[in-house]
Parts: sequence; C-alpha cells; structure tokens
Amino acid sequence: PYEMDRPAESPSLAELTKRGIELLDNPNGFFLMVEGGKMDWGCHLNDAASLVHDMAAFDEGVKAALFFARRRPEETLIVVLADHETGGMSIDGGKSSADIFTALSAQKESSESFSRKVADFRKNPKQTFERILPIVIDSFGLHALSPTELDELRQAFAQSMLPKEQRKRNREYLRRYGPYEPLSVTATRILNRKAGITWSSFGHSSADVPVFAHGAGAEHFAGEY
Repeated sequence: PYEMDRPAESPSLAELTKRGIELLDNPNGFFLMVEGGKMDWGCHLNDAASLVHDMAAFDEGVKAALFFARRRPEETLIVVLADHETGGMSIDGGKSSADIFTALSAQKESSESFSRKVADFRKNPKQTFERILPIVIDSFGLHALSPTELDELRQAFAQSMLPKEQRKRNREYLRRYGPYEPLSVTATRILNRKAGITWSSFGHSSADVPVFAHGAGAEHFAGEY
C-alpha cells in the first residue's frame, strides 16, 4: 500500500529492508534491491502528498541499509538512484516548506484510495455532487474552496459518474485527467496549487535523476544521469 494508507499490521519498507538483509546476510556476500515503487505511482497520479509520505518511507529504508553498512564499511556498497522522473513536478519558489507541508498534511489518504470511494459512489443511485463533496473535503482537507474550484470539482464529478467507456476521452479530457479518475485528479490538483506545486505530465519525463553512493566503490557512482 501507499505509506499514507498502510495499516499498522503491514510492514514498512524499512522493516522489509531490515528483514531482507537478515535473510540474505552470509559470508559470501549478497545483493539486495529495494524499490520505493509507489513514489512513481503517486507521481503518475500527480499526488504530491502520497509522494512525500512514500519518499519519507524510502528514506527510512535507506537508513536501515546504512545501519548494516556501518558494521561492515569496507565491503558494503549502497547505491540510491531512480530509473526516471515522473510527472515533471515543480515547486513555486515563493512558497516556504511550512506552506507546502501544511497544505499537503491535510490530505488523509492517497488519491488511489479515494478513487475506490468514487467507484463505490458510482454504484449509488443517488449520485449528487452535494453528497460526495463532504467526502472530498474530508479526504483532502479542502475546507476553503473558491467558486472556481467548486466548478472544477463539479465538472470532474460529472465525468467520474459516467461509465469509463462513455467518457469523451478527447485531447482536453486527457490533458485534465489523463487515464485516471477525474474527481481524484482534480482534488489533488487543487490541493497541489494551495501547496505551490505544479505538474507538467501524467507520464515519465526526461529530467535528469541524481545518483548517490556510500561505501566500498562509491567513487564509481556520482552525478546525474
């Protein structure tokens, strides 16, 4: 699950990393790959809050690897990298970290989790915008909505209530919603704007990705690719 949706009984990425090291550790050495894969999914959905939570969970996984490396510094190499950037995310230079995280921390669940609620609501014969709006507000912390933002949500709701095969997936539709649930994408977009975050795509981008390395042979890994 996304980190922000993870139930208490589900192990964290750091716990899985630690357990993987325990199982693989042997006198001949080992290779372990750990992927924070939901960061990519969150970026495809332009879901900044989910990204932040999963990035923090990934960071804890790296800490678990570093804890092991401190015991064998001469023979352990840790490389941290991405296979690509997704979404073309940018941050308004006028926003402080307090502004960004205050806005994003209002979101209670991932966009994917909310999309399941939308799918359930679609089965309800009483499908009105007024009935789902409190759920949107609660899930994303959107307590102060302008008339323009309400109109955005209302248009997205109308699309989300249609069966997928009946939606007019023209160029304008795909620009707004991509292949995802329109109401979910719109709610995250409004929250992103309040945090000063914008996205240029629902797909992978050609932005360079940094490569970090620590330990034996780290000098062979450096820079951006």
